[in-house]
Amino acid sequence: MKKWLIPLLAALLLWRLLPSVPEESTEEVPVEVPDPSPDTAVIPALWQPAPPRVEEVRSEQEDSGKTISEEAAAPSGRDASERIRLLTPGGVITLSLRDYLIGVVAAEMPASFELEALKAQAVASRSCTLHNLRFGQSRHSEAEVCTSSACCQAYRSDEELRSRWGDNYAVYLDKITEAVDATDGLCLYYGEELIYAPYHSSSAGATEDSSAIWSAAPYLVSVESPETEALVPGYCVSVSFTEEELKEKLAASYPGLKEQPLLIGEISYTASGRVESVDLGGQKIPATRLRSLLALRSTSFTLEKVDGKYIFTTQGWGHGVGMSQYGAEALAMEGEDSASILSRYYQGTELRPFED
Repeated sequence: MKKWLIPLLAALLLWRLLPSVPEESTEEVPVEVPDPSPDTAVIPALWQPAPPRVEEVRSEQEDSGKTISEEAAAPSGRDASERIRLLTPGGVITLSLRDYLIGVVAAEMPASFELEALKAQAVASRSCTLHNLRFGQSRHSEAEVCTSSACCQAYRSDEELRSRWGDNYAVYLDKITEAVDATDGLCLYYGEELIYAPYHSSSAGATEDSSAIWSAAPYLVSVESPETEALVPGYCVSVSFTEEELKEKLAASYPGLKEQPLLIGEISYTASGRVESVDLGGQKIPATRLRSLLALRSTSFTLEKVDGKYIFTTQGWGHGVGMSQYGAEALAMEGEDSASILSRYYQGTELRPFED
């Protein structure tokens, strides 16, 4: 074989082994931090204490797998020095807080958002993570966090991001990495307290006061939020149920409703304008419970009965407490920086490096 053919064949073989990426990438609606149980939630310790630790379950990837930020030079900052155990579908891996946050911000907020909004998200996600680590609020015995937004915060691996972003992978990864590195080690404090910083996708004009659904926290009060229907995909959504469908969905929690007509009675509201409770068939049902049982996007909704169907029309998406992600984007588009955005949604807090 001629010598000049050897590098050519090697290059062709390497090209065949590289993973393919889709021609187009899509952006998703941001994913909110899951709602703590209304029955057990306490601010700032929103989640239940972790059970006693058992022998750790580890995958072959631990301390040796490819990390999301491998494309960028890892700085020797606070985030890079903090280690965290992440429960993935393939097992437990250990990675730096920096790498973890890059995967979280990439999963929780569209990379197309303004850099200042992404920086605000990085601080909120870091505060949530470190609060739970410092106060033992993990739901897992074998790891501090997992990859599910229904439990902890959403997280996407390098492979998932390559598939999701396609040709935009390098640009978006650089942008997310910049947001995390620019806020390296910064968290939100209320006085001397490292806060838990919940967030949600979008609000209908104002965020919710934490006391309306969990317990009161002085930094989680209702504030105006500027996002509009023009900015937010799926901002206004209607779902309908027949009377039998509605009774079936409510039966497990309210079995008495199966025996009587579901007349719509008084609807009460919180100070932010969200529904507090609904009287259905003489039963007063908290709006947070209705949202859970009916999979409604928010408690900011209207309810009417038309042609025998109960129509719920929601505005916004999420529990409404803390930072609105689309609100943060709207503010960033108006020129506000991440510190200003965070001070709006977490009233009276201070931005400073986390303390061991």
